[in-house]
Amino acid sequence: MTQPHSAASTPHSVPLPDRLVRTIRTRSTALGVTVLVLSLAAVPTLLIAPYSLVPYADPLRLGVPLFAGITGCCLVGAGVFTLVARGSVADSHLRLNTMRVTRAGLLFAVVLSTISGLVAWGVLALVASTPPERYRDEVQFDTGEWLYVLLLFGAIALIWACFFALRPVLWRSRYVAREWIRWGA
Repeated sequence: MTQPHSAASTPHSVPLPDRLVRTIRTRSTALGVTVLVLSLAAVPTLLIAPYSLVPYADPLRLGVPLFAGITGCCLVGAGVFTLVARGSVADSHLRLNTMRVTRAGLLFAVVLSTISGLVAWGVLALVASTPPERYRDEVQFDTGEWLYVLLLFGAIALIWACFFALRPVLWRSRYVAREWIRWGA
């Protein structure tokens, strides 16, 4: 049975095996750079494409790029936090404060992007399901809209991939006592 640790006895870093450090640094570098490079193409597309998909006179026209833009910003943030995780395992040690900040940032990006992505999809579906009026054309879900929804959910999937790729070190590491992983420690 483990002894409870006070805040004064909590270490700032915990030693890790060199093999695990190399794995985490390689994984976080590859995934972080990949997500950042993909976000260079995805974010402008998520922001600009809705203007050609939703008619000009539609009152919900700004809703799709607004919420999709939040998802795009979360994609960039997830890439940055995945690269920051690389620094939390420097010198064969897991830096607990950096790990906590990375975990909080990735968790925030996952929650916010999932909610905003679903809202953007819902607004686009609402626009497409609204019957046409004389001041605006009918919107149908054709190839462009489906590709946009695929890009939107692909961005959310990449954010979740960053979240789960770093799970062994950010949440359930057998090298770190549970009391040290919590926020209060």
